[in-house]
Amino acid sequence: MLRAIISDHSQEATQMMAELIKEHCNGVIIKAITYNVTETMRCIQKIKPDIIFLGAELPQLETSRLMEQVSHFSVKVVFTASNDAFAIKAIKYAPLDYLIKPFNPVEIKQVIEKAMKAKNDKLFIGEQLGGLIRRFSKIPLPSEQQQPKFKDRIT
Repeated sequence: MLRAIISDHSQEATQMMAELIKEHCNGVIIKAITYNVTETMRCIQKIKPDIIFLGAELPQLETSRLMEQVSHFSVKVVFTASNDAFAIKAIKYAPLDYLIKPFNPVEIKQVIEKAMKAKNDKLFIGEQLGGLIRRFSKIPLPSEQQQPKFKDRIT
């Protein structure tokens, strides 16, 4: 299950995105819809979403602040815009994707599938690391006396 935030200055765009996600994407819960960076940052801290659909037409300074905040969480960002003018600037933030309005349900579904795969891959890696740590924590460490001295190891 993915927890999502939709953030855009346009109420029409956020409603359209929410409807398309509800209609075409299973396994997504829209936890918040926001209309400015301050609200979005508060929601990120509180909800800890898996994915954020973020309107790209926010002022550059606000986008930079928000992306700095997002970098502290394991969240995927999908920029949304009415054209591709912001696409080159968006690349530096390494978004999961960039969607252009009007939104295409097939593209939204593909983005959700990418986000779910990324989340599942992360969970799988976490489980694997956890298992390794548990296994290695059971192995006793050699004492100082049992470890060969550096000069003894050189032949």
